[in-house]
Amino acid sequence: PGDTVGNFGSSLQMLGDRATYLFSEGERYWFDTQPSLNRLAAERASQMTQPDVDAEIVARLERTVSKRPVAFVEVLVAPDSTGDVIEAEGVRLVLLHPRYSVTPKAKDSPGLAWARDLFGMRGSSARDRRNTLVALAPDTQRLAELESAVRSFLGWKDLASRIEELDLTPARATQVRRRQDETNAVVDQRVPTTWVHAVVPVQPDGSQPFDITLVKADGDEKRLDVRTGARLVKDDHLRMECAPSVIRLDLDLRLNKVWNEGRVSVADLWGYYTRYPYLPRLRDRSVLEARLTDVLTEVAFVERGFALASGYDSTSGNFLNLTVPLEDSSFGPVLDTTLLVRPDLALTQRRRERDAAEAEQRRRDEDERRRLEGTPGPEPEPGPGPQPTKPASPGTTVSNGRYEGRWELDSDADPQTIGSRLRAIGDEVVRHLAAVEGLDLIEVSIEINAETSSGFDDKVRRTVSENARSLGFDGSDFTDVDL
Repeated sequence: PGDTVGNFGSSLQMLGDRATYLFSEGERYWFDTQPSLNRLAAERASQMTQPDVDAEIVARLERTVSKRPVAFVEVLVAPDSTGDVIEAEGVRLVLLHPRYSVTPKAKDSPGLAWARDLFGMRGSSARDRRNTLVALAPDTQRLAELESAVRSFLGWKDLASRIEELDLTPARATQVRRRQDETNAVVDQRVPTTWVHAVVPVQPDGSQPFDITLVKADGDEKRLDVRTGARLVKDDHLRMECAPSVIRLDLDLRLNKVWNEGRVSVADLWGYYTRYPYLPRLRDRSVLEARLTDVLTEVAFVERGFALASGYDSTSGNFLNLTVPLEDSSFGPVLDTTLLVRPDLALTQRRRERDAAEAEQRRRDEDERRRLEGTPGPEPEPGPGPQPTKPASPGTTVSNGRYEGRWELDSDADPQTIGSRLRAIGDEVVRHLAAVEGLDLIEVSIEINAETSSGFDDKVRRTVSENARSLGFDGSDFTDVDL
């Protein structure tokens, strides 16, 4: 008597939580012969071991991951040790085990320590491709709330499995199942809101050891990989595409020692992106290769791009299959051996190639002029060369002793390409046959037949006739056609 009324309410609530046979409904309290379901569930929850709780959380974690992640090549759920995370080339998201939580303001929290070990080591060996890993850790405070909810769920789940054993009435059995569903929904809601700290390896200065940073990756999206990937892309800790100008910037600023050599292979460049956190983190190799050939349309490629080549000849110092932006429109498949070439070296080689081609063209034009004028060409300088072949005796069969070729122009061929095709035939076929030592005979003839139902006008007749006469045609006539 005389005590504060509120104390009586607190005492009754405490009794309701702790007493096994005490029941309440509104302002009415009573004891019953059957135990209180809330009390039974609480007792079972308190008896759950930490491994049981962790196992339930890990099982829920696995259901928060997309079957086919977009931002990551793979998502690993709660590995037991850093040795379980093997080396790989694509970026993977590692969801840390519940025992490795993160307290944002604490630098020595278990999650940060384990993530640092993960990025630096694979078991007892040093990790090579640390720029392909990102970790997602649970928040310490939210994890405590999640574990409490999981224990409550496991308590009600245990009661639901023992309804007959406990001899519960239908009403009380319905209450158990309803409470099981309610606590199950609470756990499902709390799991994605607990794993919110993305731990990312960073290295602002390439000459210093790598460090780690925290990125808050929360939101309404329940799929952890989707939510985390979107946040990392937004903060530029992960890239889903990479323009040639960005690659050139990395070569100039962060890989200048390599770039000073004038070339770098795609395989080596991808290796740098996977190893060093001071470079951008690309989802996978396709991000590097997908837009590599876009450099061919880069107007300012000298300052912002590079040339491409399929290889390098160390003897001649020339790049093989050199492709220069704005001059060449296409490049073959991008392979490990594909080279990114420094623009100044590419342009220097292209000038050499152009000068050599012009000199060869001048020689051909001079030879053609001499042929038309009937002037003999210069005598070849004496020197070592292939010995002349001995003519075969009459009646002897000579293997591959004759070549015959025929090419017909399609009626719908583009007139602009006819001349280039004829020049190509002369350069790529006739020239090689004519250069054979001891050639006995070579005959090349061109027969032109053209018809039009409206007749060729005077300008065309005059132009064609004069040009044919100048070129030494054996015959050139326009005739009437009976339709």
